[in-house]
Amino acid sequence: MQTENSIVPICPICGTASSWRQVVALPSALFGRSAKILQCANCKVGRTLPPPEAGREYYEDNARNDELFTQRATIYKKFAEEILTHLDGLRFRKGKLLDFGCGGGFVLEVALQHGYDAEGIELNLEMCSWCVERGLKVTSKNIDQLVSENALYDVIIFSSVLEHLEDPIAMLESCMRILAPDGVVVIAQANFEGLLPRLFPWGWYGWQPKEHFWHFSPVSLRCLCQRCNLQEIELIQGSLHHPWFTRGSPAVLVGRNFAALLARLGGKVGMGDNNYLLAKRIR
Repeated sequence: MQTENSIVPICPICGTASSWRQVVALPSALFGRSAKILQCANCKVGRTLPPPEAGREYYEDNARNDELFTQRATIYKKFAEEILTHLDGLRFRKGKLLDFGCGGGFVLEVALQHGYDAEGIELNLEMCSWCVERGLKVTSKNIDQLVSENALYDVIIFSSVLEHLEDPIAMLESCMRILAPDGVVVIAQANFEGLLPRLFPWGWYGWQPKEHFWHFSPVSLRCLCQRCNLQEIELIQGSLHHPWFTRGSPAVLVGRNFAALLARLGGKVGMGDNNYLLAKRIR
């Protein structure tokens, strides 16, 4: 098991020698496991220590994903609409779109409505079948299979995916093999430097230390793209879902509504807890 002092000084995200500082300690009573979040002094990425144990099998076999996606369909559709609205703002040709780790397929549904030829990749076979039953083009193929089929996409979307990957650089670089020469990459990612996680970290659900290896900030997202030969087009600030609560114990009501208030204030002062980064291949 890694300890804070045993971390390799070369940051896997920015690829440079760096020091790490602890930004928060997460208690198991609130997050299901105890963990520290350390931040790279150079690229400002955060990493979970000890790292998650959730491997490929966890996402393939976690049947609870079906429950989560059906219960939260309205929320996911809202985020999907935000992603496609930002993408439409580029005013480029609406060609083939790939949603990598498409989950319940809500981005695909909205992308089809916006005129894209949309398909997805999803490791969870139950999710994959659920999407197919709804008429969506979703498979569990890997990148090598798509390369062998000479597949090329005008848009590749990573929505809340990269933080789950032990090596997001390798995955992004691999996906560059199927990105069209004038293609666009869209990364939707929680921002752990938003006002809410900064001031009230124990009230932010974006950590997810059981599943998230990494925690991104605007600086680290830009660094990630540069490492993968991508040029930023635009970085747009947003917010995760933070509803007001009217039911629960006094402690729950105070904590959750305080978090919702901070999230809204963060959005007003340029410190939202979600970001959308649009980038294109550097020629």
